[in-house]
Amino acid sequence: MTPRPHRHTTTSLALTIAAVGCTAYTADTNWRFADHYLGMISAVERALFVVAGALALVASLLMAPHARRRSQLIPGLPQALVWVITGVHVFAAYAESDLLAGTVRAVIGPILAALMWHFVLYSSPCHCVLGADQLSRLPQGSDRTQMRPLQLPHQPTSQ
Repeated sequence: MTPRPHRHTTTSLALTIAAVGCTAYTADTNWRFADHYLGMISAVERALFVVAGALALVASLLMAPHARRRSQLIPGLPQALVWVITGVHVFAAYAESDLLAGTVRAVIGPILAALMWHFVLYSSPCHCVLGADQLSRLPQGSDRTQMRPLQLPHQPTSQ
């Protein structure tokens, strides 16, 4: 899970715009939540609250590859923090709205923000029309019998 430098510019731009948009939508929900449920009247206090949540999410995503490479950091902790932070934002979305609107707020806001930032920072490079090279990477004929089950990074391969 290391940043990929050679992604198509249009893809990177679209992912970044989507990530920023979803983060902004999360920020709007958190701004309202801070007023309605936390009693934060001051705009400065609410702004600090909203910015802290967004920065914590992005910083946790940025720490993920470092946690894997360095023994003093707990592997998986930054990824867990990303989803804990996202879960807290989801609670705010449901608190601000009923079940249907809260679900829309939660998905379009914090859940997609976390996923879009992940794609911005760590997705594979794209040098082709979306999906065009997928078929060329599938095993053909007798190669299909050689396929192995998907292994998680820290699991030994068993055969």
